[in-house]
This record gives sequence, structure tokens and C-alpha cells, in this order.
Amino acid sequence: MVMPALLSTVVFNPWLAWGAMPVLTFVLSFLLTCGAAELTIRHPAAAPYLIRYPGSVKRPERLAATRAKVDLGAQLRSALALLLGPGAVLNGVGSALLLQSIVAAPTAPLPGARACAAHLLAMAVVGDFVLYWGHRVQHEVPFLWERFHSLHHELDTPTPLGTLYIHPVDATLQGGLSLVLAAAAVQPHPATFWAFVALRVAENVLNHSGLHGAAIDAVTLKCLPLRAKVSHHDAHHRYGAQNARAAKNYGETFWVWDWAFGTLAKH
Repeated sequence: MVMPALLSTVVFNPWLAWGAMPVLTFVLSFLLTCGAAELTIRHPAAAPYLIRYPGSVKRPERLAATRAKVDLGAQLRSALALLLGPGAVLNGVGSALLLQSIVAAPTAPLPGARACAAHLLAMAVVGDFVLYWGHRVQHEVPFLWERFHSLHHELDTPTPLGTLYIHPVDATLQGGLSLVLAAAAVQPHPATFWAFVALRVAENVLNHSGLHGAAIDAVTLKCLPLRAKVSHHDAHHRYGAQNARAAKNYGETFWVWDWAFGTLAKH
């Protein structure tokens, strides 16, 4: 009885449902996925599943070169600042203020399975479309590139921990806005929104892991039509590290936006 009562308390309190819980979900999803991915890429058995670039330099050597520029301590401090700093509080407050005034109040502690699945898919489409433009504009507007997004591209070979080596403004343009606007457009149950936040964060970490292969694509549903594989975003770092306007592959969940708007690159 305790758990259902607690769930009802959270779901029917708009500040908890649309503010505190999405932030908590974000934190837990990142920590769990990042920890698992970092351990995986370090295990010798993962070597065949790491993306390989043309040439003789292997990915572990490329990662070592990247970490020589931006050490793990700097990446960890950036991640913790985004997860636990003032920005996280502001994002939670902003999300609660906006969504409780736009999204219809829930009528049950949990959504139906069909509605949950349909809303997750719809938010994935809307969210990735917003992310595409929030990402692309930072490559095409010099001020946004120089002040914000270039920080993340110091990681020319990305890693799970480096997912949150990113300026807070950049994180808002790509992440915060895409999540909140997707919810505003789709009108999900709060619990569905939490699931969406968790899945989107986990996918973002995976897209920075360098792991690929049929088994990974099957487990993460990247084998489905129009889904962007890990190599899609890995190539974005490879093409965009030195020249902002040379970047391609701005979408993360789907490749269709890059195809439609002429920014799709082979990988």
C-alpha cells in the first residue's frame, strides 16, 4: 500500500510530477547508463564492438589522445555540475512551471500501456526534431559555436562520461528544450514523461560510447527503420571537431532529419 500511495502523491503533485521527478530520472539514468557503458568499453571483450575509423590508429589510442586534452576529472566535474548544480534546479522549476500549465492533469496513477507506447514514440519524434535544430544552429551561428557548443567538440572521440562535458546553454538548447517541448506537444502522463527522459538520456550516453554491432542495435532498438545508430553520432564528432560548418549528422534518435535537410553523412 505504501508504494501506490507514494506514486499517487508524486503523480498528482505537479511540482513533483513535472519538476522533481524528471530531474531525478535524468540523474539516475545518466549515472546508471554511464557507469555501465564506461565499464563495458574498458573490458577487453568489448574491443570487437568499438567503432573503428579508417587508418591504423585504434579507438583506445584515440580515446587516450582525447583524454590528454580533456582529462576524466574535467569531464566528471562538468557532468556533476549539470546533474547536481543550479542548472538542474532551474530546469526542474522551469519544466514544472511550463508543463503543469500546458499538459492536462493526470486522472490515474499510471498510464495505459497503449497510450504510454504511443506517447513515447510521438515524443521521440518531436524531441529529436527539436534536438536536430537546437544542435544544428549551434554549428551554423558562430556566436553559439564559439561560446557554447565548441566545448563539447573538444572531445573528438566521444565517451560515455563525456556526454555531459557540455555547456549548460548547449545542454538546454539540445536537451532541455527537446524534452519539454516534446511533452508539451504530446500531452503524456507524467510517468510516461519520466520514462521518456530516462530513455533519451540513456540513448545519448550510448551514442557517445563508440559501441556498435547487430546485438547492440537489437537490444537498443536501433535496428528499427529510420533509427540512427551509434556510428551516426560518432561520425558527427569526427566531422565536426575541427570545423563547425563541416559537421553532419545532427539528429540522435533518427537519421531522417539529416536526410531531409541535407546533413546526412556516411559513416
